[in-house]
Amino acid sequence: MELPKLKPSDEEYLQGYFRGRLRCGAFCTADVVLALLRDDRIEAAEEIVGRKVQRLPDDSRLSPKPLPPHAEHARAQRVVRVSRNPMLPTTPAFLRYKEFKVGRTKDQLMARGVTHRDIRKAVQRGYVEFS
Repeated sequence: MELPKLKPSDEEYLQGYFRGRLRCGAFCTADVVLALLRDDRIEAAEEIVGRKVQRLPDDSRLSPKPLPPHAEHARAQRVVRVSRNPMLPTTPAFLRYKEFKVGRTKDQLMARGVTHRDIRKAVQRGYVEFS
C-alpha cells in the first residue's frame, strides 16, 4: 500500500524517526501511523488511515490514579533502599526478595509473602534499608 502525499515537515520527521531503527528499510503503514501519533501529528495520521483518530482524555480510566495511603501506613516503616537481588534464582527466597520495592511497608511485604526472617536477614546483611 502506498502512502498518501505528506507535508514536507512530516516526511522529514518520518525520515529522522526511522533512521537507524529499521535495518531492512521496510515498514508497514501501522509503523508510520504510530510514529506520527507519538509526535502528535494527528492530521497526518488521519490522512494515512482515512478516518478520524480518537484521543482519550488525559484522565482516562485506562490509567487509574494511585490510591492514597491508609493512615496506618503513613506511620509505618517503608523500604528506602534495595540492593540487587543476592539470592539464587532457583530458590523461593529469590522470588520473595523481588517483592522488596522502595516505598513498600513491612505489612505490605508480609501480605505479599515475605517472611519476618526474610526482612530481618535482609536488614542485617545490608540488602535493604527501612526509614
